[in-house]
Amino acid sequence: MNKYLHKAMAALMLLCIGTSMWAIEAVDGVYQISSAADLKAFAELVNGGDNEISAVMTADIVADADQPMIGTSANWFKGTFDGQLHKLTLNWTGDHALSQDPSGLFARMAGTVQNLYVDGNVETTGVRTGVLVGRTEGASVIKNVITNVTLTVNVSGDCAASMLVSRPSAGTTEIANCIAMGKIVGPQAIQAGGLVGWNPNDVITNIRNSAMLGTIAAHTDGEVPNL
Repeated sequence: MNKYLHKAMAALMLLCIGTSMWAIEAVDGVYQISSAADLKAFAELVNGGDNEISAVMTADIVADADQPMIGTSANWFKGTFDGQLHKLTLNWTGDHALSQDPSGLFARMAGTVQNLYVDGNVETTGVRTGVLVGRTEGASVIKNVITNVTLTVNVSGDCAASMLVSRPSAGTTEIANCIAMGKIVGPQAIQAGGLVGWNPNDVITNIRNSAMLGTIAAHTDGEVPNL
């Protein structure tokens, strides 16, 4: 065989192998997330317009620092994300701190997130940051979720930060069997919440069998209360 053709075929085989290793795969229409690369690929699919897809986590994952948030103003997440009781560690800090309004693992959603444990450290310079969800934009379900994150809010004034959902915006949001642990630290921030940061009067949020067990250290005089 011509040596140049042989090299070309070998390169093509390596390319195919590399692609299959990193491509996110769907089983019976449900994407299988087993790595940080898979989670990033899932976010890119949703944010690119394929926003009614569903996924399950098949392993504990430490997300890359540059992990995109899931859901945009144009493409809310409308599927089901099932953690299958796995742990997801987030590290949005320093150069990768969140700044968008709203922000969270799911920036905007009208879907379901369930069976998930989230830990890590998150910093934000934006208002309306929820560790799990920035805004629910329609009927949403959040169940069997535990968050245990240190959320540092570098905002002066109203922040609506939360360990779970920052702002339910429309429809009915159902929160069931959830626990918020960890802490919110905002030396100059006010009006942070545990499970929900801010709920408008005309939006219904039903909370059942859930609890805030963490701490909120938010103040306006530049000093963090000793809670």
